[in-house]
Amino acid sequence: IPKRDWSSDVCSSDLKSALEGAGVKVGAKVGSSGRLFGSVTEKDIALAVKAATGIELDRHRIKTNGHIKTLGRHVVKISLATTVSANVAVEVVPA
Repeated sequence: IPKRDWSSDVCSSDLKSALEGAGVKVGAKVGSSGRLFGSVTEKDIALAVKAATGIELDRHRIKTNGHIKTLGRHVVKISLATTVSANVAVEVVPA
């Protein structure tokens, strides 16, 4: 779905359903203690969403709750329109 068509609430709701139902996995380099080298960025999440769903997102629409520096499941908020946002579960796994 082209980015320019996201402004309608109907289209944004469809995108929200697609994103919240997707299994998004991000691979990251991990040390022996289980901590990541660096952190998972909004750009990494945008690329993972595109790979999982085919939906291309602007990284500025993705909001994380602080830096993601651990393996496991994290929930990020993606703003699709003024009144519509999706809470997407992102699984950080060893690369």
